[in-house]
Amino acid sequence: MVRRLRSVLCASVLSSALFGINAGPVNSAEASGVTGASPANLSQVYRQFHDHVLEISKLRLDQAQNVQQAQALLVAPNEVQLSRGWVAAFAEIASQSTRFSEGLEKAAAKRGTTSLIAELKSNPNAVFSIGGVEAAQKDVMAAIAEDSAIYDALTYRLNEIAHGRTGKEADLAQQAQMEPYSAGVTGATHPLAPLSPRAAPLMSQVLALGAIISLSNPSSEKDTKLASLTANAENDQCLRWARLNLNQCLAAAHDGQERSYCLAQHGLDERAKCWSWVAQPKS
Repeated sequence: MVRRLRSVLCASVLSSALFGINAGPVNSAEASGVTGASPANLSQVYRQFHDHVLEISKLRLDQAQNVQQAQALLVAPNEVQLSRGWVAAFAEIASQSTRFSEGLEKAAAKRGTTSLIAELKSNPNAVFSIGGVEAAQKDVMAAIAEDSAIYDALTYRLNEIAHGRTGKEADLAQQAQMEPYSAGVTGATHPLAPLSPRAAPLMSQVLALGAIISLSNPSSEKDTKLASLTANAENDQCLRWARLNLNQCLAAAHDGQERSYCLAQHGLDERAKCWSWVAQPKS
């Protein structure tokens, strides 16, 4: 059944490529509810997605009603909000680094807070000149790796269901109810690996927004104008394709096993890969 579904999807993806079908307009932020949102509001979209994955992990996925519940949760997020929410959520993690905050205070005292924020907005790469930025980057990369482990674990289980291998599912669901997948990942002490050239722009964007959140007072922290700083074209497009593939896969699915395959490949794995590569060391 899964083999049949793969054949249908390959034909569908090829058709999309040949005829220029995409997952929506490139500048769909306003229609997607991003305009007028603060970074804090957007980060909640990603955090809700993360929480939904944990909720799904506690279910027995060899039961049809639970696969349906998983589908409802995984199709819910808007792709643009999820993309921007990921940037905002990890910027918040960067803003919570004590060493980074200390470096920002020193930089603001020397350059002026307003001038420093303006510089970070216009040139996110300037964040790498601020003391303590390595600590913030390390926290961000550890958190990305932690979330990736959670998504990989659920992807594995859904793939097992898709192929009819259900023998371990009861134990895995029970384990997820008792303990988190990710204990001990954040705050790891291993040396900070160099960023890949491809990852540097997105990481600088996350860190610069984190710096601005840390420097802002409580009122400006909620400024909706900062939402534009969460926009990343590559991240947006990657999640659009994941949404398109998920929709097409579910439309072609005929049973719970095929729906599990769609959720594993496109609802989770393809989405997670839009982000996990950022934490991979330079090769």
